[in-house]
Amino acid sequence: MKRKQTLFLCLGAALITTALAGDFDREIKVRQSFMQVLAYNNGLLANMVRGKVPYDAELAQTAALNLKLAAQMNMSSVWVVGSDMSVAGNDTKTKPELWSTWPKAGSYLTDLGNASALLDGVAGMGLEQMKAAFSDVGKACSACHKDFRAK
Repeated sequence: MKRKQTLFLCLGAALITTALAGDFDREIKVRQSFMQVLAYNNGLLANMVRGKVPYDAELAQTAALNLKLAAQMNMSSVWVVGSDMSVAGNDTKTKPELWSTWPKAGSYLTDLGNASALLDGVAGMGLEQMKAAFSDVGKACSACHKDFRAK
């Protein structure tokens, strides 16, 4: 009898975990899409900064504006407690620590917003101006990923 109870408890826990992970599929996909938008525009600018592609003032300005606008979005509805890798598994790389230290995580988004606004102000003015401002955008992204994204 005890074996059956243990088996049912294990199966129940597995079903609950699976159900919980499934509850956040949409939020996780939206977060990942948001990050892809940031990464795409960051990549355009990074390639110019690294000399992989020629500096293009119009493209740089557009990418910087996209970063600024994305950073201004209110994405709070997709950062749901429990939608981290401890529950959702391989569907996300978000560490659970994000929610237990939320003010810190929120400050990184503020940093990204401030840095991307400065970048937007200079990206079309020349490569050297863009390089200086782009560095702060990278620092904001890296800091958050270091603390809250699993490798």
